[in-house]
Amino acid sequence: MDTTRTMLLQSLANTISDYRKGEIAPITPAHVERWLNQFDFNDQHVILAEMDAIMKRLYFSRSRVKECIRAFLKEKIVRNNDPKQLLPYISFLNIQKRGSSQSIMVDLADEILREDYGYPLSAIGTHEVKIYIYLDDSIYTGSKIRYDLTDGIDTTGWLSTCPYPGCTLWVYTIARHIEGIEYARKYILNAAQTKGIKVYRETTLMLDNTRRPGSSIEMLWPENLHDPYVDSYVSELEAALTQRGWFADIFRSIAPVQERLFSSSEARRVVEQAFLKKGIQLVKASRNPAPSIRPLGFMKLISLGFGTLFVTYQNIANNCPLVLWWGDPNLPPTHPIGQWYPLFPRRTNEQRDIIGYEQIFNEPF
Repeated sequence: MDTTRTMLLQSLANTISDYRKGEIAPITPAHVERWLNQFDFNDQHVILAEMDAIMKRLYFSRSRVKECIRAFLKEKIVRNNDPKQLLPYISFLNIQKRGSSQSIMVDLADEILREDYGYPLSAIGTHEVKIYIYLDDSIYTGSKIRYDLTDGIDTTGWLSTCPYPGCTLWVYTIARHIEGIEYARKYILNAAQTKGIKVYRETTLMLDNTRRPGSSIEMLWPENLHDPYVDSYVSELEAALTQRGWFADIFRSIAPVQERLFSSSEARRVVEQAFLKKGIQLVKASRNPAPSIRPLGFMKLISLGFGTLFVTYQNIANNCPLVLWWGDPNLPPTHPIGQWYPLFPRRTNEQRDIIGYEQIFNEPF
């Protein structure tokens, strides 16, 4: 094995070393290489080098997430106020109906409150609450935060039941995808306005996933490969779009106005095409794929997928490309889920022995 490959395998393993630590086997260079070897040999060096660089920016370890929350609380909430006078009027929301990301973030906030201010979470919010804080790791499509906070057809959002009209709501996420927050923002602000609630938003990492000229395209959105296998899959998407009278840019016809995700346009091309082709194989291997399963990550809109590469130590979103998280090495290779070895084994919101895989994968993140 050449020295550069060895160094990159070690570097990537080090960066993501605390992913689901204590839940899964430790992340090692051998684990990374087993995942990498599933791609065409000629693409492996570029994929490894790009993933190593991208994860240094987009992978958030536990310590990194904790420091982000600490900075938010210090700079946006406590500021120059006396914590003893302020904290009794603050409350953290823990309202998500699915998943554990918010609960984990709130637990980290509890640690910070104890360490920095001598207040456990149980000791704050004892007076009439003036500031509520909604924490989460990321806003992807925007659906989760929309329905956590606002009413759906058969659900009631928190803003409708807030006990203190006229309070302030802070929404803090580690990452935010522009189209996701733009989708959810109008619903949240309209609902908040009816209760006289002020809404403030803060994030550490803003990712541009807009699909239009002038975008930085900080996600995967491939150019047309003109590959017969890919063409066959895309023709099914185009037929579904036509049937609904919709139009969408299946492939990217523009270059990022500024390349922020990859080291070069050629590196982007290699990774996007490799992830797409393998992702299509995984979709087609499923016995009964849910409509929202896309090669580059879950997305209800008809497309190649959401395509984000943002990952935290606690879990990976199913909005990321399938090649990053699909698979279960405990299953035989003849099983649709046993045909791929994941870099980031994903924790699902339901247990496999209770509900079928196809149903699990039909739960968008």
